[in-house]
Amino acid sequence: MPAHSAPDDTHPRDTLAGSIAAAADTLTAAGIPDARVDAELLLAHALEVGRGELQAAALRGDAIEPASVARYRDLVARRATREPLQHITGTAPFRHLELRVGPGVFVPRPETETLVQIALDALLAAASPSPIAIDLGTGSGAIALALATEAPHARVFAAENVVDAFVWAKENFAHVGADNATLAFIDLARAFPELDGTVSVVVSNPPYVPDAAVPRDPEVRWFDPPTALYGGTDGLDVVREVSATALRLAHPGASWLSSTASIRARRSGSCWRQPDGGRRPPTWISHVATGSRQRCIRNSQPLPATARRFRRLGRPCPTSSTAATTPSSCPACDRHARQSAGVPSSSSPPTPFTVSPPTPSTPLPCSGCWMPRAAPANRRRPCWSRA
Repeated sequence: MPAHSAPDDTHPRDTLAGSIAAAADTLTAAGIPDARVDAELLLAHALEVGRGELQAAALRGDAIEPASVARYRDLVARRATREPLQHITGTAPFRHLELRVGPGVFVPRPETETLVQIALDALLAAASPSPIAIDLGTGSGAIALALATEAPHARVFAAENVVDAFVWAKENFAHVGADNATLAFIDLARAFPELDGTVSVVVSNPPYVPDAAVPRDPEVRWFDPPTALYGGTDGLDVVREVSATALRLAHPGASWLSSTASIRARRSGSCWRQPDGGRRPPTWISHVATGSRQRCIRNSQPLPATARRFRRLGRPCPTSSTAATTPSSCPACDRHARQSAGVPSSSSPPTPFTVSPPTPSTPLPCSGCWMPRAAPANRRRPCWSRA
């Protein structure tokens, strides 16, 4: 633990602030983004204190004990080899949870929290007093446990078919202790046959990287398990499998959500096609996460509260700049296209989104950006526009 005050003759590197600065320089040289954040988290882990407490002590100029310095340098050296920070600390934050992770399991990503939020909106809007949600390929159990703890009235089932990941998921399920969550070691194609046609939300974060692709980040390329990354020649082998399972499990009007890459998102829509060419009623939402760019591709009605969430998050319109001179029916798409093309926008403020009785001028969300557009007079007010 750090001392509460530093002697006058303390070397700068023997203080908390000096140790953090030196570690940040080392991590920066190793090519790690946000090196100072990692340096602070590693020192907080070494001293077994919170990051906020560490920052306060560093501002006071507190000293650090030699034994803690040696341990901290070992942790920094491991991180400089691009070993994931979560493997070093043994934990990974996910929404309100602190999950235990390590070698053999996929580290939960921040963008998956958006997928959970969309699934949670659908689960909370389900008509059943005890809706059922299923997480296919749960990994560390992040999605299933988040749904189970944030929707305690729901029943959540999680399936995993990799032994190493199942061990971590079992530990997290025991640690969180959600009574409404059930974990099963089972093949994803045959998961939970007793629940066929009864599930309100099916969600999955399957592997979707093609076998020939090479992940850019060393933390992913060297440390994430291949079973959680690679999905066959086109990256959609597991996506097809879990899509077929979701089709079997979901009841009419249910929701199926999955993470995939943008170049494969529309291809995965074919997974819902039946032999006769028809489609089942469930809503299909494919959450696309590519770097810092996130959007949704839909082929049915939007989920409850999804439109409001996208407006709140400020999703950009996918309109190309070539449409800048051709006004569209959506003012937001037209405004975004003009900005992309460098055309000055009008000085008048945008019309706010309002919820009012349906009239010919009632704004409804555009499928490209979820912003208002004109609606026909006989269009019913959508359920997700309720205040």
